Amino acid sequence: MTFAEQVPGLTVRYQRRTPLLQQVVEAAGVLLAGRGGARMLRVLNVTLSRCTVLSQLMRMPLPPLVAPRVLGVDDFALYGDTYATLLVDATTRLPLTLGRDGTLNSSAAGFVSIPASRSSAATVC
Repeated sequence: MTFAEQVPGLTVRYQRRTPLLQQVVEAAGVLLAGRGGARMLRVLNVTLSRCTVLSQLMRMPLPPLVAPRVLGVDDFALYGDTYATLLVDATTRLPLTLGRDGTLNSSAAGFVSIPASRSSAATVC
């Protein structure tokens, strides 16, 4: 008879890795992605292919959306007569949305379309 008891924090049912090793694989995937993550894990004596590291990265949930506290607005010309408005979260420096016509109304509409925002930005630059 096979011993099948699950030890909390040490084993997970139907998994090939312990939870701690899974966290290491996910961290390597976030930091270095496929080939680099596989090389770093090989140094740690964990042999995984780059495809496996990428698939573990894709299985991870995305971080929750947070309403930006400081919003940056930038209008610029893409090419010729085509203008765009870019909204950026100034604290994380991540782009939020890109409006194509370059009007203030489109940037306001684009900001309202961001689910986490709903006019909660404290400062607009």
